[in-house]
Amino acid sequence: MIVQESQLSSQEKLIRDLREELSSLKEQEASALSENKSMTGEVSEMKLQLEKLVYESKEAAITSDAMKEQNGELERELEELRVSFLSLHFSRLLLTKLASSLEIGRRTQEQSEEC
Repeated sequence: MIVQESQLSSQEKLIRDLREELSSLKEQEASALSENKSMTGEVSEMKLQLEKLVYESKEAAITSDAMKEQNGELERELEELRVSFLSLHFSRLLLTKLASSLEIGRRTQEQSEEC
């Protein structure tokens, strides 16, 4: 009978230990589920942020391309204006020289007529 009581006591202790372990495992599972839920939310938020960054990156690339194109157009226009300016400048110089030559010619003619 003492052996049976000892076995019974031992089995009761084993049952208590198993119940404590089960309780501990349940707590760990609840904690893991809570952490999993939290991490799932964080992952979802990070996915949204990534999608937003990808969109902003594409938008910035489009804007950059448009600005490059506009810059090219402005450079071409500036070059055309430079050419026009130089053309007008040289035309003015030629007209000034021509006017000066005509004035010299007129004076020379006037002087030769006076003599």
